[in-house]
Amino acid sequence: MLLVADAVTLTVLALDQAFSDFEGVVTWLSGAESDREEVHQATGMIMMQLGVSVEEALLRLRARAFTQGRTATQVARAIIERTIDLRDD
Repeated sequence: MLLVADAVTLTVLALDQAFSDFEGVVTWLSGAESDREEVHQATGMIMMQLGVSVEEALLRLRARAFTQGRTATQVARAIIERTIDLRDD
């Protein structure tokens, strides 16, 4: 499942480079890999809060980032700081 998510991520990044006129197309992806520790910590918190697998938790974090036009790291920080609670979804 994560391999598919990574493949989609790389495809979207390539499309963003190809169509650079469309600003913000992948805002939610930029920096997603730069702070892995925070993303992993938030993923663990989501797993415990929702009782889901690690894959599901990471997908939910990425989905929230996508829908809010934020990076995965920004959403992870908000989850760690408890300003976002995915139980409300």
